[in-house]
Amino acid sequence: MNQIETLRTYIRALEAEKEKAKRQTICRKMFRFIAKEETKNYIKKLEHGDRLFNNIRKKLIEFYHSCEVREASVWYRDVFGQRIPPIEETKWATSLYPETVS
Repeated sequence: MNQIETLRTYIRALEAEKEKAKRQTICRKMFRFIAKEETKNYIKKLEHGDRLFNNIRKKLIEFYHSCEVREASVWYRDVFGQRIPPIEETKWATSLYPETVS
């Protein structure tokens, strides 16, 4: 199974699961998979790999700041090699959290 099929499998499992704890376990496995050097290199070579990484980045920031999934900061660091940015440093912060930006 290639990397894209594996990602699709994780996404389908997330869509089918309703229990929060099980969904978080699936996310944990999926982001560990994405964080593997082999997977990151595969995604980088895709025609729209940069768009996929951007979507992953946004989703992890949303998980952390909006959904309060604290583990998302670990996933972010594993995938992108840096700390998750504070909400004030995200481009789209004003649209999601207008009360946090003056």
